Amino acid sequence: MCGFPLLVSHETGWEVVQLMAGNEIEAFHYYREPRYRVRQVNLSDPSRRTVLVREYAWRDARLQRVMERAEEPQRLAGR
Repeated sequence: MCGFPLLVSHETGWEVVQLMAGNEIEAFHYYREPRYRVRQVNLSDPSRRTVLVREYAWRDARLQRVMERAEEPQRLAGR
């Protein structure tokens, strides 16, 4: 699979985060904390009907995963 980088800036500089092709990324605020939500196909699901949703936040001067869950996309929910 081809990958592409995400360049994220913060107070002390910026960081490159490698993402896999086909991912979707969204920047948002959780209360006052800036976060990044990444969605990708859940390769551990044999049916490929779910996506992994991971959230990242800057903590201790680095981007850390703070949440992970699997969800079924809206377009597949009625099947």
